[in-house]
Amino acid sequence: MFRDQEDAYGELVAAYYNRDEVVEIVERDDGFIGASAGPHAYFLDYEQWPDHYKEAIQLVRGRVLDVGSGAGRIVLYLQNQGHAKLSC
Repeated sequence: MFRDQEDAYGELVAAYYNRDEVVEIVERDDGFIGASAGPHAYFLDYEQWPDHYKEAIQLVRGRVLDVGSGAGRIVLYLQNQGHAKLSC
């Protein structure tokens, strides 16, 4: 399934989007290893976002640079709200 040098995150998002059953394992620098909330969170509509995301998004002003935007849900929301978008 995965080959050396492939994008594991991209494969995870694509597999979820294609309706494959997937689990995302997170390994942090502080030693934590565990399952994430799941890749479905990358595709949630604004109404389904956690409250702290909704509160933070109200503070955005001006142009937006979204580095590592994942599936793009946040930058797409901001773009639909009229923010100019820069992407990497």
